[in-house]
Amino acid sequence: RIKDALVLRNELNAAKNLDFGVVNIRWLKPLPEAALIEILSDVDKVITLEESVKEGGMGSAITQFINEKNLKCDVLVSAIENGFLPAGDKEYLNKLAKIDVKSIMTKVEKRWE
Repeated sequence: RIKDALVLRNELNAAKNLDFGVVNIRWLKPLPEAALIEILSDVDKVITLEESVKEGGMGSAITQFINEKNLKCDVLVSAIENGFLPAGDKEYLNKLAKIDVKSIMTKVEKRWE
Protein backbone atom coordinates (compact mmCIF):
# COMPACT_ATOMS: atom_id res chain seq x y z
CA ARG A 1 0.00 0.00 0.00
CA ILE A 2 3.01 2.32 0.12
CA LYS A 3 2.67 3.07 -3.59
CA ASP A 4 -1.03 3.93 -3.11
CA ALA A 5 -0.19 6.01 -0.04
CA LEU A 6 2.34 8.06 -2.00
CA VAL A 7 -0.07 8.59 -4.91
CA LEU A 8 -2.84 9.56 -2.48
CA ARG A 9 -0.54 11.97 -0.63
CA ASN A 10 0.50 13.64 -3.88
CA GLU A 11 -3.10 13.98 -5.06
CA LEU A 12 -4.26 15.37 -1.72
CA ASN A 13 -1.41 17.87 -1.66
CA ALA A 14 -1.98 18.98 -5.25
CA ALA A 15 -5.75 18.87 -5.66
CA LYS A 16 -7.03 19.59 -2.16
CA ASN A 17 -4.14 21.55 -0.65
CA LEU A 18 -4.08 19.04 2.22
CA ASP A 19 -0.59 18.32 3.51
CA PHE A 20 -0.19 14.65 4.37
CA GLY A 21 2.92 12.59 4.99
CA VAL A 22 3.40 8.84 4.73
CA VAL A 23 4.44 6.55 7.58
CA ASN A 24 4.97 2.83 6.98
CA ILE A 25 4.03 0.78 10.03
CA ARG A 26 5.08 -2.73 9.16
CA TRP A 27 3.44 -4.61 12.02
CA LEU A 28 0.56 -4.19 14.41
CA LYS A 29 2.13 -5.52 17.58
CA PRO A 30 3.91 -4.05 19.24
CA LEU A 31 2.99 -0.61 17.96
CA PRO A 32 5.96 1.77 17.90
CA GLU A 33 4.36 3.96 20.56
CA ALA A 34 7.10 6.55 21.06
CA ALA A 35 7.42 7.18 17.32
CA LEU A 36 3.63 7.34 16.90
CA ILE A 37 3.25 9.88 19.70
CA GLU A 38 5.92 12.04 18.11
CA ILE A 39 4.30 11.86 14.67
CA LEU A 40 0.66 12.10 15.73
CA SER A 41 1.22 14.99 18.15
CA ASP A 42 1.93 17.27 15.19
CA VAL A 43 -1.02 16.40 12.93
CA ASP A 44 -4.78 16.85 13.07
CA LYS A 45 -5.79 14.42 10.30
CA VAL A 46 -4.77 10.80 9.80
CA ILE A 47 -5.63 8.33 7.05
CA THR A 48 -4.82 4.67 7.57
CA LEU A 49 -4.56 2.37 4.55
CA GLU A 50 -4.73 -1.39 4.75
CA GLU A 51 -5.79 -4.33 2.63
CA SER A 52 -7.31 -6.24 5.49
CA VAL A 53 -10.59 -6.21 7.38
CA LYS A 54 -11.28 -2.99 9.27
CA GLU A 55 -12.35 -4.67 12.52
CA GLY A 56 -9.24 -5.45 14.53
CA GLY A 57 -6.89 -4.06 11.90
CA MET A 58 -4.23 -1.37 11.80
CA GLY A 59 -6.72 1.49 11.52
CA SER A 60 -8.59 0.27 14.58
CA ALA A 61 -5.33 -0.05 16.52
CA ILE A 62 -4.23 3.47 15.52
CA THR A 63 -7.64 4.92 16.42
CA GLN A 64 -7.56 3.19 19.81
CA PHE A 65 -4.00 4.40 20.39
CA ILE A 66 -4.96 8.00 19.56
CA ASN A 67 -7.90 7.81 21.97
CA GLU A 68 -5.89 6.22 24.78
CA LYS A 69 -3.10 8.80 24.47
CA ASN A 70 -5.65 11.64 24.21
CA LEU A 71 -4.17 12.87 20.94
CA LYS A 72 -6.20 15.32 18.86
CA CYS A 73 -6.35 13.58 15.47
CA ASP A 74 -9.33 12.91 13.25
CA VAL A 75 -8.83 9.42 11.77
CA LEU A 76 -10.15 8.13 8.45
CA VAL A 77 -9.71 4.35 8.32
CA SER A 78 -9.51 2.86 4.84
CA ALA A 79 -9.88 -0.90 5.11
CA ILE A 80 -12.13 -3.69 3.88
CA GLU A 81 -15.55 -3.90 5.50
CA ASN A 82 -16.38 -7.24 7.09
CA GLY A 83 -17.82 -9.61 4.49
CA PHE A 84 -16.88 -11.62 1.44
CA LEU A 85 -15.30 -10.48 -1.80
CA PRO A 86 -15.31 -12.45 -5.05
CA ALA A 87 -12.14 -13.63 -6.69
CA GLY A 88 -10.30 -11.10 -8.80
CA ASP A 89 -7.09 -9.22 -9.30
CA LYS A 90 -5.80 -6.74 -6.75
CA GLU A 91 -6.88 -3.60 -8.65
CA TYR A 92 -10.43 -4.90 -9.14
CA LEU A 93 -10.78 -6.01 -5.52
CA ASN A 94 -9.42 -2.71 -4.18
CA LYS A 95 -12.02 -0.80 -6.23
CA LEU A 96 -14.77 -3.18 -5.15
CA ALA A 97 -13.80 -2.75 -1.49
CA LYS A 98 -13.46 1.02 -1.98
CA ILE A 99 -9.85 1.07 -0.78
CA ASP A 100 -8.40 2.31 -4.08
CA VAL A 101 -6.99 5.85 -4.35
CA LYS A 102 -10.07 7.28 -6.12
CA SER A 103 -12.45 5.90 -3.48
CA ILE A 104 -10.27 7.21 -0.66
CA MET A 105 -10.15 10.66 -2.30
CA THR A 106 -13.97 10.64 -2.32
CA LYS A 107 -14.02 9.71 1.38
CA VAL A 108 -11.57 12.51 2.16
CA GLU A 109 -13.69 15.05 0.26
CA LYS A 110 -16.80 14.01 2.19
CA ARG A 111 -14.98 14.03 5.52
CA TRP A 112 -12.82 17.13 5.35
CA GLU A 113 -14.39 19.58 2.90
